[in-house]
Amino acid sequence: MKQKPIVQLLPLIAFLGLCIAIGSLISSLFGISHRRTILQTSQEELVKLQKKNQDLEKQLHIAESPEFIEKMAREKLNLAKPGETIILVSQQTKETSEMQDAHTPQTNWKQWWWVFF
Repeated sequence: MKQKPIVQLLPLIAFLGLCIAIGSLISSLFGISHRRTILQTSQEELVKLQKKNQDLEKQLHIAESPEFIEKMAREKLNLAKPGETIILVSQQTKETSEMQDAHTPQTNWKQWWWVFF
């Protein structure tokens, strides 16, 4: 007679074990899904960084070329080859022209006119 209660608890124990196994399986599936999205974003970032690296390598290759070095020496440092003459042309901006106009002396009557009117 004592074996009957244990036999009646056996399906309940099996059901609880099955529920725990299903919960663990669902948790593992969510974890795998989360890791998969992290992997995809990391791969996309890797592709972007590889492209940026290629662009930087191209810029480095261009910057190391003799033509680029000569161009920068001429433009930035105002250097020239022997026998060449450098002519500098100033570019007058709108602000500098307005400042020059403001500093030009006006006649006396115009100055009084602007004071009162």
